[in-house]
Amino acid sequence: MLGSFGSLSLPATTAIVTIASMLTVLALSRSLHNRWLWVAAVVAPLAIAYCIYWMPVWVDGGDPAQASAWELLVMIAWGGSGTVACMILVAFLRMRRPKVR
Repeated sequence: MLGSFGSLSLPATTAIVTIASMLTVLALSRSLHNRWLWVAAVVAPLAIAYCIYWMPVWVDGGDPAQASAWELLVMIAWGGSGTVACMILVAFLRMRRPKVR
């Protein structure tokens, strides 16, 4: 499965990571308060992007030197789009939450 994920284009993998990040933040939104939800909106996409990016090296024993050469580009694309999407999701969720009085 990791081999097939690596053969996808950058926009396709960006969409997959963004959707996975949004689902993670949506699941965390039930248990986290507003301030921590904003933190999760930043940390979750970056953690997911990092783990998915380095998974072929960890599991298949791929070349870490080759992977680290592309890390900055991929982390900006995957982590950046995931973070922006999660921030928008958190803003929407905050609008829908009832106000605490």
